[in-house]
Amino acid sequence: MRYSRSLMHLVLLALLSGTGLPGASSLSLNLGSSAIAAPAKPALLLDWDKLMPPGLSEEKLEQLMRDRGSWSETEGVFFDPAYFPVRKDLNGKRIKIAGFVVPLDFDATEISEFMLVPYFGACIHTPPPPPNQIIYVKMSRKFRLKGLSRPVWVTGPLSTQIKKSDIANTGYTMFAERIELYKEEGQ
Repeated sequence: MRYSRSLMHLVLLALLSGTGLPGASSLSLNLGSSAIAAPAKPALLLDWDKLMPPGLSEEKLEQLMRDRGSWSETEGVFFDPAYFPVRKDLNGKRIKIAGFVVPLDFDATEISEFMLVPYFGACIHTPPPPPNQIIYVKMSRKFRLKGLSRPVWVTGPLSTQIKKSDIANTGYTMFAERIELYKEEGQ
């Protein structure tokens, strides 16, 4: 299939300007650093349970949460990430994972860093999940989010770097290359 040069320029200008194309999703932000780049390897699609090391049973995790959590009336519940094992083999891997956004740095509705959590309300309305179930996400540009109750897909390299914040402590850090509204894979 051949496209005219002017159509190709129009598409390139729309993508580079950040305005997107007519009919495109309202949230689909590619945060790569280069407009012309070699295609990235496909990201490893992960579920949240895959962030926990094999052999870490539900009972052991609950015990860690009881024994290694601290609580105060003013700060809520905090877990020390040093006691919650992460999957070191995922360090440096490019992954894609779905979750909910808990903003850390935002200006009205524009967000530049957030925590990605496995369920709605985590860290806001309920105590935080354990650190190995929270990903600190940093982006090169801000993005606009239309509500915290809508899940998103986040794609980018994952690291086992710990991030401590006033809301929760995380066991993983990710630099987002792409953020898009959640849809079942294949839709």
